Amino acid sequence: MPDERRDHLVVVDPDDSAAALARIGALGRVEQVLPPRLAIVRAEREVVPLLMRTDGVLEVVSDTTTPDSGAWTDGERLFIDAWVARRADKQRPGEGLHWDAPGFLPPDRPDGSHGPG
Repeated sequence: MPDERRDHLVVVDPDDSAAALARIGALGRVEQVLPPRLAIVRAEREVVPLLMRTDGVLEVVSDTTTPDSGAWTDGERLFIDAWVARRADKQRPGEGLHWDAPGFLPPDRPDGSHGPG
């Protein structure tokens, strides 16, 4: 059965953040918090309307748009940008290739291990 939960960026009232986060925690799992007003909450889509009606919640964003709830500090902007970027297509060198594919080096040995020979 697939996991139907997803991450939502929740903006809370900074004057009520502790209580709002406690109320949010009853509806979904609070994955990350940037006090006093940002949280990433993992919850089912059906919970979003309940999150939006929760006292102290100013906004819930479930897609890759930027929330509208005010001017952001540099730290908040970084937190939001990282949340938005999590869904971006990533092009990693060597993605899907074997670890010893031509042009790539094998991973480093764990500390204290000895190679053959």
